[in-house]
Amino acid sequence: MSESGGVSVRVSPLPAGFVEVLPGPGLLSALLSVSRGDCNGVELEELVRARRRLICWLEEGCLGDVVELAHTPPGLVDDPAVRVGSVDPHTPAVLEPLLGWTAYHADWYAALALTLTELPRTRAALARGDLEVGEVRVIAERLADLSTGADRRKVEDALFPDVLGLRAGLLRMRVEAEVIKVDPDAALARHRRRVRDREVEIYPAIDGAADLAVRGVPADQAAEAFGYVDAIARTMKQSGDRRRLGQLRADIATSLLSGRSHIHNPDPGDGDRAAGESSEQARRGVVKVPAPRAPQPAATPSMPTTSGEPAGYG
Repeated sequence: MSESGGVSVRVSPLPAGFVEVLPGPGLLSALLSVSRGDCNGVELEELVRARRRLICWLEEGCLGDVVELAHTPPGLVDDPAVRVGSVDPHTPAVLEPLLGWTAYHADWYAALALTLTELPRTRAALARGDLEVGEVRVIAERLADLSTGADRRKVEDALFPDVLGLRAGLLRMRVEAEVIKVDPDAALARHRRRVRDREVEIYPAIDGAADLAVRGVPADQAAEAFGYVDAIARTMKQSGDRRRLGQLRADIATSLLSGRSHIHNPDPGDGDRAAGESSEQARRGVVKVPAPRAPQPAATPSMPTTSGEPAGYG
């Protein structure tokens, strides 16, 4: 605190111009001079943002080091620095034990580093902290499918600077749209590769549960399958089942994939018993699979409201 005319005035612990400091040694020095215990909420927000910018700057430098490593032949400690024009395909195998990464992590990181050599604006945005490595990866992996460096740079130029304000799904959609404009065949080839690699995978968890995923199926088929499961879930919910829709969809999907004719409730003791089912059924956690209710057309003078079929079928 300082005093001005007898009134105490708080002095910010952040150096003057802290918010405008570009990522690099200067920002690192500024961060080291600040004690977070002296910061209020607004100042802590600026600290977090500054550290993220610095991390992005360091990440860009690390990716650059990987590019150099990919062009460096194996050697001994005292060997001179030598670079070759070709890329060592075993670079991910070097990163894996060096950094304790999985093979998958090492593969995508090395590929990202090499792709960024053709995407100067994306790489510069990472160095400035305008994009994080996850967002840079979305751009680079999608543009890597283009057949020429010229096409990649054309898409990159179309993305910037608008892409700096996009995140997650919006970012992917924008990148995809620009790729299709430049090279629709590349988009089709990517789709075919993805479908060709379709798979059902299970990921066991340490808590006795697991995640089951269907990957790489065409979008229309995935939407149709989800819609069918969702329709059954909503029918059961409207009939009085107390489970959440998400729980119902999970129970329905696993029961159908297991070939059961009843919907299994893995937690029947939670009191969420389906309305109208017997106590024995609730105890065993089973409910008969209902037919999903199809939307009923509004009655008109030229359309009879009865068709001789049970409601919800047809």
